Amino acid sequence: MFLVPAVLMAQGTAPSLPRPKRARAPTANTAPSPPPSPLRAGIRGAGAGTDDQKTVYALASRLPVAGRVRAFAAEMELVKRALADAAAGKPAVDVNEWAPKLQPFGQARAARVAEKQKAASQAYS
Repeated sequence: MFLVPAVLMAQGTAPSLPRPKRARAPTANTAPSPPPSPLRAGIRGAGAGTDDQKTVYALASRLPVAGRVRAFAAEMELVKRALADAAAGKPAVDVNEWAPKLQPFGQARAARVAEKQKAASQAYS
């Protein structure tokens, strides 16, 4: 379980990877975008989705890494890609090469978050 946050942190310091192409907004000359996935629609819809889908969603939301992901909100697409690549067994970077940078990166990120929290708490004082 410790490896997942480490992999996520390693991805944050990786060299720039090619960005996926963004879909363009539909125009009169293009077809409308496809509907959202049934799983996403099922979870977001009130009372929709199977019990299994809701259970998996709840389980994933409670994983230890779920709480740590907030630190990567600005890089959420990269986090999603890293998780998908890890699940497929095909990481885009050599995790062992980036392992020495994990702790300093995590400490720097935690320090920034602490500074923001401190500033926010002082604003309410």
